[in-house]
Amino acid sequence: MSGIRPFTVDDCLRAVDAVASWSPNPSRKTGCVVMLKDGISLWGSVWVMRWFPCVECARAIAGVHALSLICSEPDWSEARYHFREARTILEEAGVKIKFLEKQAS
Repeated sequence: MSGIRPFTVDDCLRAVDAVASWSPNPSRKTGCVVMLKDGISLWGSVWVMRWFPCVECARAIAGVHALSLICSEPDWSEARYHFREARTILEEAGVKIKFLEKQAS
């Protein structure tokens, strides 16, 4: 992986700022593109997200060889985001999924 350097917290903050500043629809996929374009490796990364990724974001997360994903469990009956397909993609890529505990209201 010539030219690829390890990922740092500063890199993450820079990527989030970059995505927010130019993307009309910020997504993790866009963040992956920004980071890879800048030569930042996401190999073996742990993703902590508020929501379970849609199928397109799941493909991007799997594509950068993420190690694990920590997020809230989705409503599996929601068809618009293809959560079941997204989960299959992540699991087949070896991404370990951990769901956050639901907070009592």
